[in-house]
Amino acid sequence: MSARFRISHLVLGSSAFATLSLLLSSGCATTTPGTDAPVGTGGVIGASGGATSSGGGGPLGSGGTFVGSGGATGSGGATTGGTTGSGGATTGGTTGSGGVGATGSGGGASTGGSSTSFDDYNPEFKEFVGEDCVLPATMPLSPGDHSLPDPFLMSDDTRMSSVDQWACQRAWLKKNIEAYAHGAKPPRPEVVTGTVSGSSIQVHVEDGGGSADFSVTIARPQGATGAIPGMFRAHGGGVPDNVLNTEGVARMDYTHSPIETAFNALYGGSGVSNPLKWAWGVSRAIDVLVDEAEGGSNTFIDPTALGVTGCSFAGKSAFVVGAFDERIALGIPMESGTGGLASFRVVGDNDIAPNDGENNPEQLSEVCDGDNWLEGLVCSSPDTVPADTHFMVAMYAPRGFTTLDNNRIGHLGPVAQYTAAAAGAEVFKALGIEAHVGYHGGNDTDPHMHCSFNASQQETTEKAIRAFLTKTIDPANFMEPKLKDASDEPVLWSLDEYIDWDTPTLN
Repeated sequence: MSARFRISHLVLGSSAFATLSLLLSSGCATTTPGTDAPVGTGGVIGASGGATSSGGGGPLGSGGTFVGSGGATGSGGATTGGTTGSGGATTGGTTGSGGVGATGSGGGASTGGSSTSFDDYNPEFKEFVGEDCVLPATMPLSPGDHSLPDPFLMSDDTRMSSVDQWACQRAWLKKNIEAYAHGAKPPRPEVVTGTVSGSSIQVHVEDGGGSADFSVTIARPQGATGAIPGMFRAHGGGVPDNVLNTEGVARMDYTHSPIETAFNALYGGSGVSNPLKWAWGVSRAIDVLVDEAEGGSNTFIDPTALGVTGCSFAGKSAFVVGAFDERIALGIPMESGTGGLASFRVVGDNDIAPNDGENNPEQLSEVCDGDNWLEGLVCSSPDTVPADTHFMVAMYAPRGFTTLDNNRIGHLGPVAQYTAAAAGAEVFKALGIEAHVGYHGGNDTDPHMHCSFNASQQETTEKAIRAFLTKTIDPANFMEPKLKDASDEPVLWSLDEYIDWDTPTLN
C-alpha cells in the first residue's frame, strides 16, 4: 500500500497518534531495474525510529496518552485548546473526523487547515517514513552542474507525478544528502532507555558493545500543566525564552559535546558530519519522550508537538536535526549560513551583503576543515554532488519549516540561504502546502548583530509555533528575503538563475 497523502497542515497532531489504527506506509517502495537494495545498503543507513504500538491502540497508546492543555489530547479525543474536539470538530486547528484528530478526514468540521491533507503520511510516528523504500545506489554528477539539482527527479530518472510518491522521493533526497554531504545517520540503537521529568530527559544508549549517557534539560513555562509542546534548542540559542514562555512551549536545551561523545562511543567519529551526530542524539531523546509517554511516564512533553531551533553553528545543528527526524513538527534555524541552509553551489558565487567590511559568504573550505560541519564530496567538488541544501528544506515537508536570517550580514551568505529556501519551497508548493515553509531575512533597518533575534521576526516565529506546535492557527509562513548588496541596495534575484527545472503539477 503506497503512502497516501491528503495533506493537513498539522501532520503530528497528538490525538491522531493516540487513536489512529496503524496504517503502514512502508509499501511506498519504488523498484528500479537492476536495483534491490533498501535504503541503508551501501553505506547509507535508514533509521528505524520511534515506538510502535501493540494491540491496535495507536503508536502512542490508546485513549489519549498525553493529557493537558495547549494541544495535548484528553481521553476520548477531547482537548483543551488542542487539535481535536469531540466528534472531530476543531478550533483553529486541523481537520478532525470522529475524534481521530489532526490527521483525520471524512466529514469532521474544522475552522482551518489546508485544502488537502497528508492524513496517513506517518501514522506510526516514525523517525524516517521512507526507510523501506527500495532505492538504487547514488551516483555523483558527471560532468558537474552548477544549477541546483532537480528535487522532483526520482531514482529511476523519471519525475514525480503524484503526491503519493513523496515518502520515497524524500528518502531519495535524504540518501543523496547523506552520501555526499553529511554521512549516514545510524538507526535507533539496540538499546535506548531513559527517563523524563519536569527538568530533564535522561538518555542511555547501547549498540555494538558500546554504551553512553547524555541528557537534555527542560524548562517549562511557569504554571504549565500536563504534557505541553517542547522546543529543542541547540546550545540554548535560537527562539528566545520570552517567546517560548508566552506561547506555552517548554525549552529543551541540548549541548553538542556529550552527544558527540555518545555517538563516537557507539559508531566511531569518522565519516559523519558533526551536525548529523547531533541529529542522531536529538532523535534518541525523542525516542525516550515517545517511549515514556507510551508507558505513561512522560506527562511533561508532548512528543507530537516538538520543534527545534538554534542560531549560527547551533542553527546548522537545528537545520539538520529537523530535516532528518520526521517526528519534529517544526524547524526554526536562525542565521545558519554555510554548513546550514546556504546552498553549496551559491556560496561560491561571491554574493555579498552589507556587514561593515565582512561581506563575503563563508566558504565550503571553512566549514569542512576543522569544524566538520560538512563531510564528503561536497567539500571538494560541490557541483558534482547530486544534491544541495534545498533537498534538506524539502525533507521537512509536510511538516513546518521557517528560517530566520540576517540580510545585513554578508558572511552568512543570505543570497545562498534564500536560494536554497526558495528552491525547497517549490516542493512544498507542488505538494499543496506552500504555507508550511517560510524565510524571513529581517528588515532593512535591523542591526547587523548576529543572533540578536530582531523584533521584526517575532510575528513570523509566533505564527509558526502556533501553527505547528500549539496548533491554534493555520500555517501562515511566507518568503520575505529583502536581500541587500554591499552598497545596501536591493539585490535583483530570480530563482530562474539557479534552476533549470520546472515545478510539476502533482496528482
